[in-house]
Amino acid sequence: KRLDAVIGTHPHSDHIGGMAQIIREFEIGQVYLPEAVANTSAFEDLLLSIQEKGLRVEGAKAGATINIDSAVRIIFLAPMGSSYGNLNDYSAVIKITYGKTSFLLTGDAGALSEEEMIQSGADLKSDVLKVGHHGGSDATSFAFLEKVAPKYAVISVGLGNSYGHPDKETLDRLAFFKISVFRTDIDGTISFISDGKTLRAQKQI
Repeated sequence: KRLDAVIGTHPHSDHIGGMAQIIREFEIGQVYLPEAVANTSAFEDLLLSIQEKGLRVEGAKAGATINIDSAVRIIFLAPMGSSYGNLNDYSAVIKITYGKTSFLLTGDAGALSEEEMIQSGADLKSDVLKVGHHGGSDATSFAFLEKVAPKYAVISVGLGNSYGHPDKETLDRLAFFKISVFRTDIDGTISFISDGKTLRAQKQI
């Protein structure tokens, strides 16, 4: 009935296309969006739904935090800049830490954003990586994977999509680091359950 935090990673419709309905249907605590705009009906409808509810938008940018529970740490690691040529590089990248377990959610952040995060010295090490840009070859670089060093990687991707995602180069890089890969096109809905000490993955076709 209530969502404490709703995060629109960036204005592409495959990432924010259903958010307006979510905001209208649920009680919302806080909305986070990066400083990026798009001239699309999906983005305009999102802004309208936020206005209708009288909600204030918080900036999704490096250094911002979300305080929901004292046991859970949620911090934005990107975007680090304020001007990018590609909307994907405005993607909100979020690290969630619960006890000894951690998750890195990267939206569509590409190699440029990854390099900015590496250069910032941020603690990228995470147990679970949500692979950037649906497994496209323009993200998930060797250097980034080396820093994150995840046990598990999740690729959110449509079955038989026209983009050819995930890219073979990305899958090869994940295989090089011996990371266990889950794909929504093959494995269906993927959930991770954490008790703060251990992680357990569940698949539902």
